[in-house]
Amino acid sequence: MNILDFLYEQDFKKINFLDRKISIKAKKSFIYGTKKSGKTYLMFDYLNRFPKKETLYIDLNDDRIDKEEVKNNLQNFISQKGINTLAIDNFDFSFALPQCENILISSDRNHPIEGFEKIHLFPLDFEEFISFYKKYSNLETMFNIYAKLGTYPHTILHYKENTYQNMQEMIKASLSKEEYMVFRKFALFQGMKKSLFQIYNLIKKEHKISKDTFYKTVNELKEREFIFLIDKFDQPKSPKKIFLIDFTLKNIFTFQKDFMKMFENMIFLELIKRGYDLTYTENAELYDPKNKIVFLSMPFLPADIIKTKLNLLENGFKKEEIKKVYVITLEYEESFFKNKTEYLIESFWNFAIKI
Repeated sequence: MNILDFLYEQDFKKINFLDRKISIKAKKSFIYGTKKSGKTYLMFDYLNRFPKKETLYIDLNDDRIDKEEVKNNLQNFISQKGINTLAIDNFDFSFALPQCENILISSDRNHPIEGFEKIHLFPLDFEEFISFYKKYSNLETMFNIYAKLGTYPHTILHYKENTYQNMQEMIKASLSKEEYMVFRKFALFQGMKKSLFQIYNLIKKEHKISKDTFYKTVNELKEREFIFLIDKFDQPKSPKKIFLIDFTLKNIFTFQKDFMKMFENMIFLELIKRGYDLTYTENAELYDPKNKIVFLSMPFLPADIIKTKLNLLENGFKKEEIKKVYVITLEYEESFFKNKTEYLIESFWNFAIKI
């Protein structure tokens, strides 16, 4: 039996699928996103819409697969077997795609490609987490579990007490040794403002790494969405604000907890998953300049302190013509208008479901 015959015999019918907000609709679709975000399961779910004999799934990261054999024989195999739906996971764009009615391809980074609908898949947001982890109905309880488990579907579905060790292994398997070293340092600065040069100097004291290699590695981590480096509004040369693809990832590298920074990272992820283009300012932890919206995280503060802080920021918001200010908390909620600015103070669980 050759490779394609073996792959053709695979059966995905017994896999349990949990619905995501995103689904595949176009006949030609390109799914991209960070490792372990759920791209493969999204493809399996689509393949199960068709008779098994009409589908073929190939994972180019499978070491058992001879890519040259696939490349040379795929078109003939599709024609001989009457396959109308082809899915190629971890496609590397090293060969031309065959002719087939439905084609799905995936990658852990974005690529230019014509004729395909692009689907940008992130790990779970809070609303998706609720649908995955249905043990409790109380949103506050669900939030506490979410804050512990994070956003990776695999971690949530296969939860064990040694979650951090499992996540360490998952990240190590996803990154090269050099990438892991650089990512670890960035993770320790979650939610902080740092220049790349500062971080390079810190790493250089501990490891032998050239400046070119460091910057190349940082670009790889950005392209594959393990890290996000946010500019200060209208000041691209200022220090970058650092966020991670999963807000719990700092915890796999240190015992020191910083819930405030993790909470801000949590809010950031909810926003980028909904298409917000974010920066930061002196007055705003997160800022959407296109829509003039400010996002502030104040998880533990009582109502009177929140109001005091907003009063101190009021003149800055008025000068910048801010239209809306979200204050995300862990309990207190209120909404009001002041100087033509709408203020929405909401618990994270309500904020994440409404936006």
